[in-house]
Amino acid sequence: MANVSWRKLGQVNDKGDMYLLVVFHAMHTRKEIQVESHGKVLLTAPQKVYDDMEDVFNGDLPYDSVKGTDSFKSRYSGAKGKVLEVRKIGKTKLVDKIGFTKIFKSPEFGSNTGSGAGAKATEMFESAACWMTALAYKHGGIPDGYVLKESDFDEVKKHVDTTATLHEAFMFLNNNSDWMTSTIKTANKLYSTNEFKNPKFHFYRGKKIVDVVENHFKIVNKEEGRPFSNLNKWTPADMYMCDCNFDNTLITDTVLFADLNTKMQILIDQKKLIGVSLKGIGSGQANISKKNFIGGPAKQTRRFTGMRAKSLFGSMDVYFTAAPGDIEVQFRATDTAGKTWQGEVMGESAKHGKIGGGVLDNVLKKVLGKNKGLFSKTGYSKTSAIASAANSLDKKIFKLATDNSDIFEEQEDITIDRISAMSPKWKFAKYLGLVFADIMRTANTDDQHDIATKLYLYATSESDQSAPYIKVS
Repeated sequence: MANVSWRKLGQVNDKGDMYLLVVFHAMHTRKEIQVESHGKVLLTAPQKVYDDMEDVFNGDLPYDSVKGTDSFKSRYSGAKGKVLEVRKIGKTKLVDKIGFTKIFKSPEFGSNTGSGAGAKATEMFESAACWMTALAYKHGGIPDGYVLKESDFDEVKKHVDTTATLHEAFMFLNNNSDWMTSTIKTANKLYSTNEFKNPKFHFYRGKKIVDVVENHFKIVNKEEGRPFSNLNKWTPADMYMCDCNFDNTLITDTVLFADLNTKMQILIDQKKLIGVSLKGIGSGQANISKKNFIGGPAKQTRRFTGMRAKSLFGSMDVYFTAAPGDIEVQFRATDTAGKTWQGEVMGESAKHGKIGGGVLDNVLKKVLGKNKGLFSKTGYSKTSAIASAANSLDKKIFKLATDNSDIFEEQEDITIDRISAMSPKWKFAKYLGLVFADIMRTANTDDQHDIATKLYLYATSESDQSAPYIKVS
């Protein structure tokens, strides 16, 4: 039986799930998986590995990337990638440490096994955090190493409502000691921080007040022209702590993000409603940070440092770069058919997610003017229309490439004939990348830096329209 390759682990099934999910699912559910030299075993890993896998599934860490930039593959390939801990079922002794490509390519890596596993594990962790925080409030904290009983949650079930059931949350924690430790640290930190403490709190994940907030976000986002591609860019809150003796119309009567965010800040200050972003905590201590608080510290600006591409014909992508932090955003076609196009933040900010073409268009219009967005420059209304017209873009690509030839690290002969011979997917991706490069290179310096800052803050859920929340990490 052959071993899985990095390429195979990064491929997706017909539902769009990566085969890396098969490994993730097996690790979280204590399911045996077959590996080289040891047969069927149980796999575990340090907390950081779990976090990185989850970030890949959530689109916050590139699975693979160009040489020299951060990615899951670059972190865990080669000798440094022996991070999977091998144990025999029923045994606690560590047998070996192996890399991901020592896993056998079983039938699971060609089926739907593991589909949705990343999202399910996230649901379990976030729901478990609600239950454990409620328990910390009930008992004045939870001791390290506490042996949890399912009946413990019966004491607090009137104060918790999550998409995972009480039993599911217990079984998840019972079977995952690392997540148990992380969740206890999170719960104790939230309970002990007086600034955000209210003995009347209830704890919600995907239920009740969460539905109120999320449904109203959709209304305001539509009213404001969809500045956010998804809810997580407005707020990445995973759990809400709520003293719900307030009128929900305080939220639902708002029509603009400026008003909605002000009301969300008031509710935080009154300890009535606090959104919490949850991150796994390893061996260190839990910390709480404030995000997007009105009147809080000024958000860090970024400087535009250039546009680059490895070559014209040898790649489809174009890179936007900014400082400080050596930030790079790789803009490329993101589907097999070549009909979608977006940017992925790399480098120091690898965990800050993606920037879609629509978001980029909105940012450019906000800074440069409503008639100077990405799509105004192309003459098309959306990326799918550009994809459909890919084979008519040859002359436009030629002009853009010759006008901006200094962005290419490798110099090539640029001819119409060579461009015409390229695939529609390449034309689609390269055209949009060159249009964006041309816009940035012809903008004035202040506008360039403003665009860089707005793109970074959007990717980090810290735009001027993002909601206030707290983060436990």
